[in-house]
Amino acid sequence: MTTLITQSPIAVAAPRAAAWAANAWIAVSRASSALQAWSRHRNARTEMMGRVSEANRLRHVAQGFMSSDPRFAADLYAAADRHERNE
Repeated sequence: MTTLITQSPIAVAAPRAAAWAANAWIAVSRASSALQAWSRHRNARTEMMGRVSEANRLRHVAQGFMSSDPRFAADLYAAADRHERNE
């Protein structure tokens, strides 16, 4: 004859603060993701403004060469445009 003994697990309640801690962790994670996205956007914008500023300075130099060497000035304008567009 075979005897089979089965045991059912005892129901254990979740810790009282577990749900609150999980929700807090999710909120912190979302806030962190939002701050990282904002930081990436801000860095890209700063970099773009730097390229625009450099291109404008080169255009100013090109303007000085316009009367003496217009072809060189045109090359400088084209270089400024390319620099402003490239990432």
